[in-house]
Amino acid sequence: MIYNRQHLIHAVFAELVALIALVLGHTIVDDPQMVQNMARGLATPLTWPKLMLAGVGLCALGWAIDEGWKAFNVLPRPPSAAEEALEFGDVGFEKDVDELPLLPIVLGLSLAMVYAFVIPLMGFTAATVTFLLLWFLVGGIRKPVQLLSVTLIGTLVLLYVFVKLALMPLDRGQGAFGDFTIALFRLLGIY
Repeated sequence: MIYNRQHLIHAVFAELVALIALVLGHTIVDDPQMVQNMARGLATPLTWPKLMLAGVGLCALGWAIDEGWKAFNVLPRPPSAAEEALEFGDVGFEKDVDELPLLPIVLGLSLAMVYAFVIPLMGFTAATVTFLLLWFLVGGIRKPVQLLSVTLIGTLVLLYVFVKLALMPLDRGQGAFGDFTIALFRLLGIY
């Protein structure tokens, strides 16, 4: 059977990420019944982390399908932009966009998984600010005004939606993180 080894490796890696996200989604807490008793309406403290891990799993599954298709697609591939440019003499203006950079994808998926596990330690607020800052840096946003404004406004919106509107008891964090979260919630009038 003819296959593309690089795409096959990417597909296997993506499948592993999907599997890890599925397993982590079921092992976030030791006592799921206790968390269920904390529910207010449809949401529990586990709703957000589980939704994020499910999103990571679905994205990884889609990535695995795409890479698997590319790995075993033995049809002749169309010429790339660079090959077409050579044919017509437009050398130097082509950009081959067939391959996605693997490092930002791996870092982004890893950040999403780590985020779910640092929330109990850092609390939702500090973990979300840290996660968003790192996520945007991995995604290529480098302008400080954009980086800070989107991170802080995004975190504030999430806090108001989850704490004030959905009445979810988000994790405050341990030690100084917990004290900071309580002071911030009081300052914002959402606690």
